[in-house]
Amino acid sequence: MIEQETLSKILEHGITKGADFAEVFVEDSLTSSFNLIDQKIDQIQSSNSFGIGIRLLYGDEAYYGYSSDPDEANLIKLTGNLSESGHAGSSESLRPLQQQPIEDIHHVAVNPESVSGRERVDLLRKFDENTRSQSEAIQQVNANMHEKQRKVLIANSEGLLVEDSRDYARMRLSAIAEKGDGPQSAAESPGVLGGYEFFREIDVEKISREAAESALLMADAGYIEGGTMPVVLGNGFGGVIFHEACGHPLETEAIRKNASPFCGKLGERVAQPVLTAIDDGTLSQRWGSLNIDDEGLPSKRTVL
Repeated sequence: MIEQETLSKILEHGITKGADFAEVFVEDSLTSSFNLIDQKIDQIQSSNSFGIGIRLLYGDEAYYGYSSDPDEANLIKLTGNLSESGHAGSSESLRPLQQQPIEDIHHVAVNPESVSGRERVDLLRKFDENTRSQSEAIQQVNANMHEKQRKVLIANSEGLLVEDSRDYARMRLSAIAEKGDGPQSAAESPGVLGGYEFFREIDVEKISREAAESALLMADAGYIEGGTMPVVLGNGFGGVIFHEACGHPLETEAIRKNASPFCGKLGERVAQPVLTAIDDGTLSQRWGSLNIDDEGLPSKRTVL
């Protein structure tokens, strides 16, 4: 995506301008989606996004800039502009870039580019038919296929140079049921870090049935009385709650500014002993898994 020589020049320019650390992040993504509603394909979209991000660290201050123009002169100029905002730190030496091998633990079996549009349309129609067949009360079905091919390159002044390809596939299915008190909707949206094989292996009948049954259940449901209720977090959404309550306070920025309740708590128990949180990016083809993170480090299993 960017020549190694150009990357080296960008990093060198940042370091010689007094930065303690310099990093380049390049991303080239291709996104496509097929959407069916009212029993017909109403939208097919594809888009390509490309960008280069440059980050310079001066002590505990970070300066970031980005561009979609890969021209070497433009990127050198951008780096220079960033360096004008920072205060020269210690004189760090630039290590030569060394391409790092990565283990592809999330293998793509079927390249999305090898699959015809007709196959995708046929699958969406199958979802529509299966969902509507669950009940005459199902008034509307919306089926959507979303695919993304994301290529990233990461290089930094410590000599790291690594590239990765990340393919995502997600099926979104929503059903609307109506039984007198107005329409009620429900949705299923399974997804993976993987290729088109996900769609060929997907259980159409199961997902269609679950979406329809949830919508029908909502349509039959009465209104609850207000008051204090117990809260039960299901698998999946519990991760969102943890992310908001604990993930952000654990980020470097919060810790660096002493703005986190976890500051100075390294090695201490900060939760009930019955609670264990595990961050595992190595789980095969899970939506949040990765071969490497966005700093170029291999994914691993971390117990918090």
